[in-house]
Amino acid sequence: MPLSWAAIALYSTSISLALEVGMTPSVGLNKFDLTLQYLGRASGGDGSPEFIRVERAMGKKSITDAHQLGVKFFRVAMTGYAPSTHGAPGDLDLWVKDPDQYWSAIDAMMADLRQNDIEIVPSLAFNSVQFPAMTGETTGDLFRNPNSRSWQLLSKYVTEFINRYRGKGLILFYELTNELNVSADIDLLGFCSKTQKPDACAVMSNFTTAELGAYTGRFSKLIKSLDPSALISSGFSVPRASAEHLRRHPATAGGKPDWTQDSVDELTTNMGIIHQDLDIISVHIYPGEELGRFGSPTAVDLITVVKRAADKLGKPLFVGEFGDKNIKTAGADSFVDRTLDEITELHVPYSAVWVWEFYQRKPYLTYDNVATQYNLEPGYTDRVLSHLTQTNEKFGVYPPENQANKPTPPIVVITWPLDCRSYAGDVPIQAVSSAQSAKIERVDFWLDDKKVDTALAPPYTANVRLEGLSAGDHRLAARAYDANGNVAEYRTVLRVGPSNPGQECPVR
Repeated sequence: MPLSWAAIALYSTSISLALEVGMTPSVGLNKFDLTLQYLGRASGGDGSPEFIRVERAMGKKSITDAHQLGVKFFRVAMTGYAPSTHGAPGDLDLWVKDPDQYWSAIDAMMADLRQNDIEIVPSLAFNSVQFPAMTGETTGDLFRNPNSRSWQLLSKYVTEFINRYRGKGLILFYELTNELNVSADIDLLGFCSKTQKPDACAVMSNFTTAELGAYTGRFSKLIKSLDPSALISSGFSVPRASAEHLRRHPATAGGKPDWTQDSVDELTTNMGIIHQDLDIISVHIYPGEELGRFGSPTAVDLITVVKRAADKLGKPLFVGEFGDKNIKTAGADSFVDRTLDEITELHVPYSAVWVWEFYQRKPYLTYDNVATQYNLEPGYTDRVLSHLTQTNEKFGVYPPENQANKPTPPIVVITWPLDCRSYAGDVPIQAVSSAQSAKIERVDFWLDDKKVDTALAPPYTANVRLEGLSAGDHRLAARAYDANGNVAEYRTVLRVGPSNPGQECPVR
């Protein structure tokens, strides 16, 4: 019989205090697309100079905004995500073709992080199929064969990354992957064949928990050989409700899978097995019905269970993801708010909210699909961000003090139109903006030193009619004002008519 919720809470609190003496807990943010922004490949970017400029400005804004909230770390998908199929373009193409240029971009990201006192938890293989897709192999080759091309390529990247950034105060701890444990011991290929196109399944393989353990053990050993003092997390999610039963009777063995729901003790056993060679236990928790286990009314209660399990296993807990769909309109009793309270009560060492300043399809478009409904951003989710700051303050982690004699200007970035691209007709102007010492009061848009529109709240947008403008380059600017009268400006060039071959862009 599982323990009562009161007994679990009492046990977890007492053990956590004993284990975490001297450890300062901290709530961070998931900014998994940060490296892609510095490469100009986020938000539909193609890596061109135009996308690099706007996306790096957005990435730097996200870092500065987080610093002002007192956030001390980001969880970042270091290698990006693509490709997921053989032969497709990928987020590491520049690293393969021109490693010096690639690492120069990452150096710029790291410099901005260091300047704002933010460390990262780099997820080194966020998408488990990325390296097999790059090499024409399968995940089975990566997991099982240390001589495979995919493992050798992953090892090469990890070695270069760690050798470049270890010991510089930039890495909080390393992370291996993302939620890979929930794909173990099931007929992943069978499910894929029913729901995906054949090319999406060609890179996948079924695998067991034992094979997962061999892979993560080899991965962990590689990191430790390069950075012996490193701490390593798995990046795993909360195990499936039947994870331990499936481990003993998997679908991958050709037999009948056992979908019996695990007990609390069996959950703890499974968490110990999959984190055997790792220093930090990772879980991801969302308000899904499948997580309301052991008679609990809400997935929030599961944090108490996994915290108790981590304490029993003698390892710190990282709640690596938790978030709320439609967070922009969530009330004070939202899943994120209740989770922050639970993290405070249980003294969870590490946690990170999903997801920070996320523009998936376009550099000006968010809250437009299921993925971006979780977006946390100043101006949209200030109540939740205030709760996050208050949580960190309870742990002794505070925002920087605003110096009255050194007013900090707001931040503004024109996210559309792109620098020096040619346009005609009516052109929407899009900007993002945030203020460090006071709220944004307004954003004015100017074309050739003439104000054309004002936006008073996000999204900051305007419309420019190009009819009647002469062909060539025109100066476009956005000026953001905060409530204290501080002002910032971002300039770009709007090009009317066709570009001449070899014509340079004056803002690059």
